[in-house]
Amino acid sequence: MDALKLLELARERHLAGDLPSARTLYEQVLECTPDDPSPMFALGIMEWQDGAFDPALAWLDRALRIAPRDARYHYVRGLVLSAMRRTHDAIGAYDSVLDIDPEHVDALNNLANCHREDGENGATEAFYRRAPVLRRDANALTNLGTLLQASGRHEEAFDHLNEAVSVAPESVVCLLNLGVAFNEERNFARAEAIITRALELSPQFPEAAYNLANTLHAQGRLPEAVMLYQRELALNPAHADAHNNLGNVCKELAEYESAAKAFDMAISLRPNFIAAYNNSANLLRTLGRMDDAEARLGRALAIDPVSSVTHNNLGNILKDTGRLDDGIASYRLALAADPDNAVAHSNLVYALVFQAEDAQPVIDECKRWSARHEAPYRANRLSHNNDRTPARRLRIGYVSADFRGHCQALFLIPLLSQHDHARFEIFCYSSVRRPDNVTRRIAAYADVWRDVRKLDDEQLAQLIREDGIDILVDLTMHMADGRPLLFARKPAPVQIAWLAYPGTTGIEAFDYRLTDPWLDPLAVNTQYTER
Repeated sequence: MDALKLLELARERHLAGDLPSARTLYEQVLECTPDDPSPMFALGIMEWQDGAFDPALAWLDRALRIAPRDARYHYVRGLVLSAMRRTHDAIGAYDSVLDIDPEHVDALNNLANCHREDGENGATEAFYRRAPVLRRDANALTNLGTLLQASGRHEEAFDHLNEAVSVAPESVVCLLNLGVAFNEERNFARAEAIITRALELSPQFPEAAYNLANTLHAQGRLPEAVMLYQRELALNPAHADAHNNLGNVCKELAEYESAAKAFDMAISLRPNFIAAYNNSANLLRTLGRMDDAEARLGRALAIDPVSSVTHNNLGNILKDTGRLDDGIASYRLALAADPDNAVAHSNLVYALVFQAEDAQPVIDECKRWSARHEAPYRANRLSHNNDRTPARRLRIGYVSADFRGHCQALFLIPLLSQHDHARFEIFCYSSVRRPDNVTRRIAAYADVWRDVRKLDDEQLAQLIREDGIDILVDLTMHMADGRPLLFARKPAPVQIAWLAYPGTTGIEAFDYRLTDPWLDPLAVNTQYTER
């Protein structure tokens, strides 16, 4: 049999997946024609497919010495080098492809991927943009869209991600990336529809069930999210993020044993998984296992000593166990690591209420909170267009995550039960995680009850404006699960702080504090930003 027929037969066996026979035939071709680069190239591809990268490069280099201007050889060499994480060398290989064939779209796309891996976003964007100009390439459009999304250029990102789907409407990769982008923008309905379509097209596609679970979790559809995380883990048991997110859902469902197992599995799979250490510690705190929680956070800080989230969580543990000075020190470390961590700053403010011997340190820290976190919203506050008809019912809104079995209810229920509904229309904005009988009792006193746990502060502010609330009452201030950044947006013309704890919020957007002289003595009025 001559060399040409041997080569054809070798390619047939290669395409059929009979790699041992194909290898033997390629080697026979080389015995007949030692200077033919085609079997060398084919053997390089075969070694690459087997994960034998060094032998693959040896065959490709040998082929290139004979045919240095064959773009295919340089391109596959780039793929092998990329698989070896030799990004700089892969860039050189793809540059060689484009030197021979400037319109090689796949080389442009992969070259952009290499520059992206090196953090060179300018070059990345330039190469991604060149590829669709040459041909409407769905992969390049998707990659450009995800790059723009990551850099905060959301409108441009969606243009390219949507175009990618229009080019390849049944591409699971394109659909999944578009769905993830909608999820990040909190457009959960669109995200769910798009990712569901991707999952229908390819039920076992990596990450599809995981990302749909994330979308359902964000909507509070916890049992469905659990099933999809478990579906993802059946396909990929080593998916550490899926284990971690499953743990979070189980914790919300109060399935604490399952949550603990999920966090432990995530950590075992990824020993430097700081988020899983923190989630595990927060679960242990919920269970009252403070020493174990502190140990988990110590492990996380050993991995990343400047993690703001970890220092904040450690502060909570230290505060809860009576080590207030140490807790405050941890909150300050959290802010040193991330000055924009408003949650840690609120925790610091609240902790100082218990530590300070006089009011001055508290008001000073509250004003620092306002200068850092409230100030950015002042310029963008919208005017209020509430109906000014004198005789109409005023709309009063109460905001809390504690409309439940909580000491707050002891004070709140008598007020709500005695409201004059002929003169006032009562709205309750609830962020309760697990409603109980007290929740249902409080809801019965409201004219309008809204479960807003899944709304972020911007979305909730918009809802309050649409509801036309005249007086908005905060029941939490800087305590856990409070929404000070909601009130910083000033969604209602009059805003009042009530209950929570004695003291000031320091937030300029609050007009009044509703209290009595036993909790907030008149003598310290100068230490309050509210009237």
